[in-house]
Amino acid sequence: MKKFLTFLPIALLANPFDDLVNAYNQEDYKTSYDIASSICKQTCSDINLNLIMGKSAFRLGLYDEALAAYDRVLVLDDTNTEARLQSAIIYQKNGNLALLKLELENLKDDERLNDDEKALVASMLKNVKYQQKVNNEINIPYASIGFGYGYDSNPKKQNLKDSYLPVPQLGINFPIPGAKHQPASSILANLNAGYKKQVNNVYDYDININFYNKYYIKPIEEDFQNLSVFTASINNGFEISRQFKLNILMSYDYIILKQKRYLNTFTADISGDYYTESGLAFGLGYTINHNNYLIEDNKENDSNHHSIYAMSKIISQRSMSYLKIAYDIEKTSRIKESSNNYKEYSATAGIIYMLNKQVILKASLGYAKSKYDEKIFLNTRNDITYRVNFGAEYNMDHHNFFSLDLGYNRVKSSIEYNSYDNLYTNLMYKYKF
Repeated sequence: MKKFLTFLPIALLANPFDDLVNAYNQEDYKTSYDIASSICKQTCSDINLNLIMGKSAFRLGLYDEALAAYDRVLVLDDTNTEARLQSAIIYQKNGNLALLKLELENLKDDERLNDDEKALVASMLKNVKYQQKVNNEINIPYASIGFGYGYDSNPKKQNLKDSYLPVPQLGINFPIPGAKHQPASSILANLNAGYKKQVNNVYDYDININFYNKYYIKPIEEDFQNLSVFTASINNGFEISRQFKLNILMSYDYIILKQKRYLNTFTADISGDYYTESGLAFGLGYTINHNNYLIEDNKENDSNHHSIYAMSKIISQRSMSYLKIAYDIEKTSRIKESSNNYKEYSATAGIIYMLNKQVILKASLGYAKSKYDEKIFLNTRNDITYRVNFGAEYNMDHHNFFSLDLGYNRVKSSIEYNSYDNLYTNLMYKYKF
């Protein structure tokens, strides 16, 4: 940081100007800014006075006031490289790419810059051009089509082992035979399309429609749960500051289940993410789902699901590690007492690692503890769930993608026949237009 004692005119070294210089050189930026503001009320036409005022304001996080001081310098001397460089740094902090690029273009060939300043300008200009390219790619329609193969060792998610149910009133354990079915293969299909746009420096949106289908093909005689889901959503992003972003998601799902059951799901989610300069990020969010069956015979299963969650991330150039903690409540909306009502605490930790420009690796580990309202012969249902997942994605040429997911879920329930294990595999091919 430059010291200004030798740059100020002699006329400024009488009180209060010597107090201003002393405060700035002692890094007392609050005092130096207050003194400079007081002087500026009487006369604000000195270049060095405004430079001190701008740098003091910057140190205090008063970026608008700092820019105003540097603007006064440039009115007095439009070739002042220090004012232009300091203005560029502020534009970079507040994300004003257009003005940042303009300042850097004016500075890049200035011979008065030293080697360190030239390197800084070149690096900042390179980053600006990259960011503008990224922003241009945001304002595009997108679409993809995918299909693949799925495998489930326990597609019905039932206990395959013999178990028993305690009946305290009779002093016996009622035997329950394990479910008898085989592992199953399925065909997976996915269609996705949308449009995302960066409207301005604050607001962006992403409108998306998606169709997913899972159809079991082997063994065909089993009554497995085929699944078809159509989703329409809009995600609204508000970049409140360079470090904080607010997201509001609204979506609608139309789900086709077996036995001609049709389900509407309406979802609203609001979350906020705070990013630090060191690569740490913290987020809080709330989600509400309303599940509505279309056929009257299934209306007793209509429900509302609430989720409150917190997430922390460590972001580096090639990886992102995260930890998510959530609390969920689901209750039927038409029936006050239902065995489907539950509360759940969960935690998930994971990592996404970019091995190179074409390969991304993923891994996650999850734990959940659920308490249901369900009671059978005084036995209250409490479940503990463990989830392990590994995945990889190969980007062949920005259009052709291959992905593999391997996962294992284990549920241990206090009502033993609700316990189960499921090992699954999904292999997908996706073409992005």
